[in-house]
Amino acid sequence: MKNIYKILLAVLCFCTFTNKAMGTNPTVVSAISLNSTSVIVVFSNEIDPASVAANGYQFTFTGGLTATAAFVSDHMVAVTTQYQDAKNYTVNVNNTVKNTNGENLVAPFEANFIGFDPPVFSGNGTSGSPYLITTAAQLAQLATYVNEGNTTYNAAYYRLENDLDLTIYGKVFNGGKGWIPIGTKTNPFKGNFNGNEKIISNLLINNTTTQYVGLFGYIDGGTVKNLGIENANITSLNLSMAAFTGILTGYCYVGNILNCYTTGSLSSTSSSSVYAGGIASAISNYNASGFSISNCYSTASISASTSSASSYVNAGGIVGGILGYSINNSTISNCYSTSYISFSASESNCARAGGLVGHQGQTLSDCAALNPAMNNTGIVSSSVGRIRGGSSEGLVLSNNIAFDNMLNPSGTTTWSNKGLDQRDGADISKEEINAGGTFGGRFTAANGWTTQKGKLPGLFGKTVEMPAHLLLVPVTNIKDVPATATMGVPLALTGTVEPSNATNKTIVWSVVNAGTTGADIISGTLFTTSVGTATIKATITNGLFTEDYVQGFSINVTDGTGIDDVFANQLNIYPNPTNGLFIIDASTVSATNGDLKIENIEIFDITGQNVGENLRICPDNTGKIKIDISHLPTGIYFVRTNGKIVKIIKN
Repeated sequence: MKNIYKILLAVLCFCTFTNKAMGTNPTVVSAISLNSTSVIVVFSNEIDPASVAANGYQFTFTGGLTATAAFVSDHMVAVTTQYQDAKNYTVNVNNTVKNTNGENLVAPFEANFIGFDPPVFSGNGTSGSPYLITTAAQLAQLATYVNEGNTTYNAAYYRLENDLDLTIYGKVFNGGKGWIPIGTKTNPFKGNFNGNEKIISNLLINNTTTQYVGLFGYIDGGTVKNLGIENANITSLNLSMAAFTGILTGYCYVGNILNCYTTGSLSSTSSSSVYAGGIASAISNYNASGFSISNCYSTASISASTSSASSYVNAGGIVGGILGYSINNSTISNCYSTSYISFSASESNCARAGGLVGHQGQTLSDCAALNPAMNNTGIVSSSVGRIRGGSSEGLVLSNNIAFDNMLNPSGTTTWSNKGLDQRDGADISKEEINAGGTFGGRFTAANGWTTQKGKLPGLFGKTVEMPAHLLLVPVTNIKDVPATATMGVPLALTGTVEPSNATNKTIVWSVVNAGTTGADIISGTLFTTSVGTATIKATITNGLFTEDYVQGFSINVTDGTGIDDVFANQLNIYPNPTNGLFIIDASTVSATNGDLKIENIEIFDITGQNVGENLRICPDNTGKIKIDISHLPTGIYFVRTNGKIVKIIKN
């Protein structure tokens, strides 16, 4: 059976290619029995649903088997049959079946298959010798056994031996409803399921009738551990009853969920109350034994809404809600969520949502809400928090943190109940999140977590890619930096950081090689005293996350008058430093035209602002000029005259 499913998946990939690339008439490729009353017929092209009769009359079988219904999904048609025996059958398809291009079926018209034979579990179902699940068919059979109330299997021990792809139990299965959850309220799962650090992928449920929805429907007294669920797509729509929709499980009464994670999307709507969560929709707080969820995370998007004015919506990244608070033995610990949560209710007090838990009544500790937003698409509610929403009866909060830029339902980052033991948790920044640590000891190697800088903590020896809202964007370039400067004219250094959404964009400028320019940079302003080329660098701290971003530039310094040698020698200024009065001595300076003349004396502060408007200048006939700057604050200044500039320090 395992090899048959591998072949079927390979055929589906081939069919996808041939339909797009070849566009030929459809043919029957293969057939396989999924359960005792369902046969999947695979075609070479995508089939037009309008060409297949709902009663399945175009599909005839040998061995006395009769079709009663047919459902089309892409290249496959799921045919509902009478109960099959474990024997050889042949299905023959009428040529009135067409592909989406309107082309009729051509030979071959038939395929052979073996009637459903329930897969056998190896092992004894005990803790020492658990039942081993190696195929998707065995997992589906587990659902059948548990939902039938089979006491041999509903409370046994199981261990997953392989990663499983549930694609075949998706759109084409169960009349288009997809996966059948393991456990119902009447016949819950009571066993121990060890995922063995394996992954179940492509879980699809399109539900309109089932109240408890997830990989597991209802758990009572059971444990699920060491399991990853990836690329889940769960939709529970238009229910007229309370909807309990989770990715791992619909409802938990008594038991444990340990070391598990989920990714994908979940959407649930009802005309009654809705519970929606990335791990579980709801857990019970009525039983003294309680239920615990620990060392779990979810990145799945969550959407929940109700159309009833008197019904509640409870949405959370880990759990939608905790039912009851009279007995407070249910706990959630060392979990995190990055879920985008959207919710809607018709009355403000009926919308309850949190980054981790939607509503009330449990011990919630050492967790992190890293969600981008709490998006209320209905009437704005006050029952929303970064960690948990709803009321606080029976609630114990301890040592929880939340992303400091998480948006509230109003679209701002204002949250009024911050603190480690409050409903909004204590702030943690994007930079702290990307530091790649244990988040203050919440996600440690001792508890099975793997951490890395620039990643989120992960399970099973892997880290988790940082979602877009938490991603630090590295600097790739700095452009538009001035390439020229005028000698003696302060130049404010600027540059455009690329990309524009880079996380860190603050530039610190410094001189690498002044050359002959006498270049100096103070507070981002370039000062020069002579012509030449200066080499500078721009540094952005943590511009590359793990290190600074550094980029070099050359600036050509020229004489603004077009004459490179107005004075042959530098101005002599003393005393320097000065307490206020200093002298410019130009007696040894030779002008190019033979005249000795100093004019247009300017003084700039380190910001480049001219502060020399009220100078007291006292010239004499020896080429010396006394200048008093005692009225200026202590600091560094630059004196410029006749194209020359000198730095002076005022004590």
